[in-house]
Amino acid sequence: MVWEKHIKALTSEGLPVYFDMAVQYKIDPSKAPQVYSTLKNYELWMEIRIRSHARDIVAQYKAEDLYIQKRGFIQSDFEKRLDEEFRPYGIIITADLIRNIDLPETAEQAIQARFRLSRKPRECSTLSRRKSLRLRERGLRV
Repeated sequence: MVWEKHIKALTSEGLPVYFDMAVQYKIDPSKAPQVYSTLKNYELWMEIRIRSHARDIVAQYKAEDLYIQKRGFIQSDFEKRLDEEFRPYGIIITADLIRNIDLPETAEQAIQARFRLSRKPRECSTLSRRKSLRLRERGLRV
């Protein structure tokens, strides 16, 4: 089964972030009667907890981490937390996916600009190495 929703959360900087979250799960057949009798509306029970965990986890990261660097780490942390909470009830998390992360436009532009700037020194360094290699190949001193 799949739970999929659009979620709003705040980053550690207080920026609003909107993203789609999908959680794939199954119910342990041996615990199915317990799930249905104890939790009654287990899907609503899960949704409340999933949203809460999503907000808690996103609040630990900067917008840039969500947008570029640590999405995979965040997803694995999220899956681990959900599994720890849901497994005792017989709900097994099999996968989760965070996608379509929307930041305020100004934050997104700033992140993209920083990313481009951080790549320039590497590009310049790579070009310098290539130029040096070509000069050495021609027998010239660098």
